[in-house]
Amino acid sequence: MASIGVSAIKLIDSDGDALDDGSGKLNVNATLVAGATIDIGDVDMFLDSGDALVGGNGAATDGTLRVTIASDTTGVLSVDDNGSTLSIDDGGGTITVDGTVTVSSLDTSPSTFDTVTSLKIDTADDTSWHRLHSNTASKEVQIQSLSTNVDIIYLGKYVDESSEVESIELVPAASISLPLSNLNLLSYKKSAHTTINQYLLVTVLTNA
Repeated sequence: MASIGVSAIKLIDSDGDALDDGSGKLNVNATLVAGATIDIGDVDMFLDSGDALVGGNGAATDGTLRVTIASDTTGVLSVDDNGSTLSIDDGGGTITVDGTVTVSSLDTSPSTFDTVTSLKIDTADDTSWHRLHSNTASKEVQIQSLSTNVDIIYLGKYVDESSEVESIELVPAASISLPLSNLNLLSYKKSAHTTINQYLLVTVLTNA
């Protein structure tokens, strides 16, 4: 019986490109036809960092997809918080809203306090820092510079009577409210030395 020789055959497509990728694998060069129901099976997607995209709920991971909305985006942007809390991290800047903000529900009930005490503090006749008051527990304080005052009164954290601290200015008739656990944590000083009596009216709100 005569022997039959077998030789390799190179297959090419209509463009003359080899169907073999050189490693024994089929080289497919195809174009997907547009359609609404194309199923390409399961696909793994990766970020530039090499981390695989993570789907579903849960804490942020290296594979969490982060989306930046373009500054020229128009139309409606909807965010579903899935019944939980939606938080915005503005990076330490300012959140600006152009238009009307609609709030579906808002708790407008005021905070309740068990005790309300008013103190009229006669400020010292010098420009040193002085503790606002002795050991007096509080939850919130409202401090007003009386309208009859003539000087600016500064409020700041109490350190001692000589150290300069960051402070806020209270001009005559101005007032401020802030959470505070004790009056001895604050200090005050006047902008000028005068012999005219100048007062701070302090309203102390506390809970039992």
